[in-house]
Amino acid sequence: MNPQYLGVVEAGRNSPTLSTILELAEVLGVEAGDLIREVAAARKAPKPQS
Repeated sequence: MNPQYLGVVEAGRNSPTLSTILELAEVLGVEAGDLIREVAAARKAPKPQS
């Protein structure tokens, strides 16, 4: 895993595998479920108008 890949995932241009999500959660020191809930909430949030 490298910073470029993480940037792609953060930008929503790629969906990580479950094993990647688990690895990220471990590195970040959070529960994988909490990480997924935050991502799901962010996806549901209204997008700013351009």
